[in-house]
Amino acid sequence: MDQVLWERTSKAQQAAKQKYNNIQVLRAVAAGFVALYHSQHYLQVFVGPSIAADAFDGQWGFYGVAIFFAISGFLMGDLIHRNDAWTFILHRAVRIYPPYYMAATLSITLLCFMPWRPEIDMLGMTLVPGFAPGTLGIEWTLVFETAFYVVLFALSWAELAKWVEWFAGAWLAAVLATTVFAPAWQESINPPLTTVLLSSMNIAFAAGLFLPRLMKTVAFWPLTLLIGLPLVVVTIHDNQATLRWAGGLACVLLVGAVAQLPQIEGKNWLSHLAIKFGDWSYATYLLHCTVLWLLFQTFAGYQHPTRIWLLSLVSVALVTWLFGSLDVAAYRLLRRRVNSASDATRRAWGTAYIAAFLLICLAGTLF
Repeated sequence: MDQVLWERTSKAQQAAKQKYNNIQVLRAVAAGFVALYHSQHYLQVFVGPSIAADAFDGQWGFYGVAIFFAISGFLMGDLIHRNDAWTFILHRAVRIYPPYYMAATLSITLLCFMPWRPEIDMLGMTLVPGFAPGTLGIEWTLVFETAFYVVLFALSWAELAKWVEWFAGAWLAAVLATTVFAPAWQESINPPLTTVLLSSMNIAFAAGLFLPRLMKTVAFWPLTLLIGLPLVVVTIHDNQATLRWAGGLACVLLVGAVAQLPQIEGKNWLSHLAIKFGDWSYATYLLHCTVLWLLFQTFAGYQHPTRIWLLSLVSVALVTWLFGSLDVAAYRLLRRRVNSASDATRRAWGTAYIAAFLLICLAGTLF
């Protein structure tokens, strides 16, 4: 009996320590998709069109975001069972906010003397639903992330984590009903608190929550090839609702398939670099627009846009390397601080964050 118990405990510990290197590489790909789209867009705005860059239209940006959301759904569907509610929400808060504010401060400082710079919206920088976007050009996606985390915190706090798949199914049904009967609610990428969870941008989050359980019994590569790929190919990209549903579900299938493959071990320089850029993908996501704004305004009107576009991609990679290492180190430190804190301290900080989040949401809804 003791031997069986030890084996089960050992397997559980191994699973808890498992690192999905493939998912990290997929993160790097997703961040690259978003950066490629924004590079194409801002190149046209500030410098001029480029035949090479023009290939990376808005679909690249959408699929990059959808992959990120699907990964988040998959990982959170597992983590909600491993941590108590207060530890869960504090881990998410220290992952999202400190690097965001470092990146925002850097962006504001670097762009203050440029001809064009984004508006600074302090309430938008709280990353809660109901306010205008912040300063980095990507805050609207982080608003969906933080809302998702708060919902999962509520499930965990209410001791309903074991019903997370049922919640995910009900969530998808509610989004589908809204898509069909209240399509106007789907138009904004910055919805208020009252409708943020009903946006079809949440499809990858909700469907991703099923992955930890389904991956135990379902092989996802056949589903990705037979269902996910055709969904992407036949989707009418001009139809927002169709794109979000088909693209979101296809990305969830892709995440499941990638997670089930033998994990990349980083034994050669290419795989090691791919994993590292996955670790640094949040840095890519936070700062790529700032790099593009600086570079493209500096070379505004330059006669060879493609050269500047290629330079911008190299510059984004270099900034990712510099800021990403700092980001990962800071998160590890803050995560250790959370883990070493007493239960009372975690509860106090978690309560403060949730209260602030809800109060700011309420203010955004009322005023």
